[in-house]
Amino acid sequence: MEYLAIDTQGFSTDSERALEQLFAEQSDKSQDYKVCIDTMACPLANCFCIYEVRFSSPKSAKDTTMPTTFCELVSTKLAAELLDRLVKYKSTIPNYP
Repeated sequence: MEYLAIDTQGFSTDSERALEQLFAEQSDKSQDYKVCIDTMACPLANCFCIYEVRFSSPKSAKDTTMPTTFCELVSTKLAAELLDRLVKYKSTIPNYP
């Protein structure tokens, strides 16, 4: 597995430098930032696929709001990467929900 179960509702990707790579000053412009987002999205997408968790994007542009803080930007980028991976899974896995 690509993640470590912490309890029944939590897991870790065991990335020791994630906080530094995601939240350091100017980190969003670094390659480490992109790699960290990808490293987190991969096991999430696999977990969603294994347990058939459904995930969808907003129906229209008015359903989304621009991130107002750097922390919101991280979650928005992670959600976008996760959605991209799930869309790819759906296009290649027959009967994926």
